[in-house]
Amino acid sequence: QHHVDSLALHGILESDEAVCEDVQVASADSNRLLETDLSKSVQQLVGPLLKLDMPGCLIEQIQADAQEVGATVAKMLPNAEKLKMKLQIMGEDTCSRWHQD
Repeated sequence: QHHVDSLALHGILESDEAVCEDVQVASADSNRLLETDLSKSVQQLVGPLLKLDMPGCLIEQIQADAQEVGATVAKMLPNAEKLKMKLQIMGEDTCSRWHQD
């Protein structure tokens, strides 16, 4: 919880409690180019977290997950122009159907 509070305190999150990054996928002619574009966008996405005292393993996991999910979604939607990546605080009890603490 203190990590989430730190994000809010330092104004890292936008008004909707999220950090967003767009990835242009329409121009990615190859998987390698897509991976490069995703990697750059993921770095931008987690950049604000590096300024705080976030655990390195958490940041690395966010990066790996965002890159993997982004690549999968881009392959599933080959005609999409862009992919919007968002790091967002969901709050309490938002996915009770699938997740329980």
